[in-house]
Amino acid sequence: MGPLRSRRLDDPVRTHFRLAASRSWRRVNGHAIAGGAVLALAADGRTKQRGPGAIALTEVELGLPLPAGGLEIARAALPEAARTAWLLEGRRFSPEEAFACGAVQVLADEGRAVSDAVDWARRLGAAPRDAARAIKADLRADALRKIAEHRAASRARFVDAWFGEVARAKVGAIRTALLERKRS
Repeated sequence: MGPLRSRRLDDPVRTHFRLAASRSWRRVNGHAIAGGAVLALAADGRTKQRGPGAIALTEVELGLPLPAGGLEIARAALPEAARTAWLLEGRRFSPEEAFACGAVQVLADEGRAVSDAVDWARRLGAAPRDAARAIKADLRADALRKIAEHRAASRARFVDAWFGEVARAKVGAIRTALLERKRS
């Protein structure tokens, strides 16, 4: 796999995390699994709608290491006490469990996720922009340094694992199960 193609695996996440100098808030209505959870965690906060819809970092279940960008985003967003369940177990969290462990800041009733997320985004946006940007840059500086330092090696490990037997078998099994569910 060429360097340009493999770079696509983690650069959008790292870029989003780096460039989100302005405040950002994510609304998560349904499932946010693997990369979807990383994108949600890259924001300054999250509103999760109650009801069905898990949020999880399931890479470990597939035999995949988390690329540096995803790992550092998770490390920055998740309380230390929750990291084992998220990163090493690949546990799926209900909205209430994600809220209880601090991964989600707001639980919204059905139909309120958008308005609740907008309310929180407005609160974040009320602070003077330059001060907020400076604080956010300082908060993320160590994570961005670690991403840059480990990006090439973690990308290589991820790509090797992705095309390895374990991940191919597990992804294939998930695909088969989803296709069977769709047919029934």
